Amino acid sequence: MTEPLEALTNMGLALALALVVSYLYRYTHAGYSYSRSFNITLIGLALIVTMTMMIIADRVALSLGMLGSISILRFRTAVKDPRDLSFIFLAVAIGLACSTSNYALAVCGVLSVCAVLLVLHFIHFGRAVAADYTLSFCLESPEELREFLDVAPSLFRKVMLRSSAQVDSETFEYVYTIYPRAGAPEEVLMALRARVHGISRISLIQPESFVEL
Repeated sequence: MTEPLEALTNMGLALALALVVSYLYRYTHAGYSYSRSFNITLIGLALIVTMTMMIIADRVALSLGMLGSISILRFRTAVKDPRDLSFIFLAVAIGLACSTSNYALAVCGVLSVCAVLLVLHFIHFGRAVAADYTLSFCLESPEELREFLDVAPSLFRKVMLRSSAQVDSETFEYVYTIYPRAGAPEEVLMALRARVHGISRISLIQPESFVEL
């Protein structure tokens, strides 16, 4: 039986460490799929695991009953970012460590994992050297495409035509996959408008896996 003071200590430490993990998740998150509810769930998960493990403790029958009840449930929530799995397991690890009063292991483990994740975030570990943007634009006639092809080598390291279509009698649409040279995307768009006659409806889309917000 867990004493009240020990239980409060376990839950309090689990809450503190879960808040650290939650803040790190929000700070290092990249992409468009940030979920506030998932961030809150990380805190709740650490506390629930801590409480659950203190309840079952050495009770074999209760642990088997808990396992049976969990097997009935079906979790259909899709994890949008594989990186989120590391935070889920970290929250579970916090609950397991705190519920068994392994305070030193809980603190050292969380700080170590968070430090590694933070360093990897700052050094952009695993990031692609260059992103393949999708560039789409319209021209007034197919002959004007030659101007774009003449300008392209100075702006892009590589260009690949994906599709071309005639929208109407005076508009021709082109879609390219491009690998820009050094410079902001806004500079690329400004250069195209200035150096390609008749270009309009320019859109430059960066892949989601490369975007960092």
